Amino acid sequence: MSFLEKHNKLLNELYDLANPIIKYRIDTEIFGKENTSIDLEDKTIKYWLNTYKYNEIRECYEKSLEMFLFTHGSTDGLYENSIAKLLDFGLTKDNPEFDRRFGFLLEDRCWQENNSFEGILTKTVRYPFLIRAGYSDNESIANYFENRLVKIEKTIQKYGYDFENKKRKKTKKYENEFVFKMSVFESLPTIYDLYAFAFYPKNNSDTAKRIENIVQYLLDEKFQSIPPKAYIFDEVKKRYYAVGNVYQACMIDTRKLLTLYMLSHFKVVRDCDFFVHKVMQLLSTRNSDGFYEFDKTLINEKKDCNYIYTGNHMGLGEDRRNKNWLKIESTFWMLKILQNLENNNIVLD
Repeated sequence: MSFLEKHNKLLNELYDLANPIIKYRIDTEIFGKENTSIDLEDKTIKYWLNTYKYNEIRECYEKSLEMFLFTHGSTDGLYENSIAKLLDFGLTKDNPEFDRRFGFLLEDRCWQENNSFEGILTKTVRYPFLIRAGYSDNESIANYFENRLVKIEKTIQKYGYDFENKKRKKTKKYENEFVFKMSVFESLPTIYDLYAFAFYPKNNSDTAKRIENIVQYLLDEKFQSIPPKAYIFDEVKKRYYAVGNVYQACMIDTRKLLTLYMLSHFKVVRDCDFFVHKVMQLLSTRNSDGFYEFDKTLINEKKDCNYIYTGNHMGLGEDRRNKNWLKIESTFWMLKILQNLENNNIVLD
């Protein structure tokens, strides 16, 4: 029985209750309808389009200035939060307003080498959302992605799970802290990379296999045990940068739903006990009416919080004053996870 056959009744009931954003995603991502559109005047979509610090980022682009301050952080208008929300609402490069705001970031000058930690981080934060938006075939993105894959593969090959530097002489402030062996030019898979891997097209079997291997690596308990406070040392600047489990591709409670959604895109989760257990917990929230109703903390929507670090922007535009908002959004997220799993021939429900 196909996903649509199995969940047809629930999908139609959800569709009848849901707001236009969720309806649009059901139409395009589940029912596969074409020639559908979404209303950019929807107040939730309009908020994120207008909040995005487009003018500031565009000015940095025009003047070849560093974009880090307008790219990464918790403020709603910063790049990573604005684009992530718009993608969750179903917008992509095919929407002219979306493309106008983000398409210029594909230009070569935005991908020129910058070996500062901030320069490296800016690109690490920028690229996964552009992949989800549909720009993966752009030359700049394609080259960056391949180089990023190679960097992560080499780091994993070099260190395995022996990535804590217990012998480095540390400054007094960090003498009891977890410090990685890697340099700022090396990288383990970060939560941004996991996002990119989840949405990268699977039309190249070799690339797909490499991604699955990296995901299998990060699912190991030894990786998942990276502590909240962990640091990397910049030998040039003689400075420590925070790169704890919130930055790495680790499951943490505040972004549990987001992480499960990303992981559901991969075949290797079939044999991952903690993933299966947590999805089964979500499945156990099904009500007698067939809808799911998660703990509301899993679908937090908080102003000026980091989307990918804390998972505090999981809302899909339902009015929180509507008594049905929680079961509507819970059910949509559950069905998307189940759809992803079925696409990988994994059946849990």
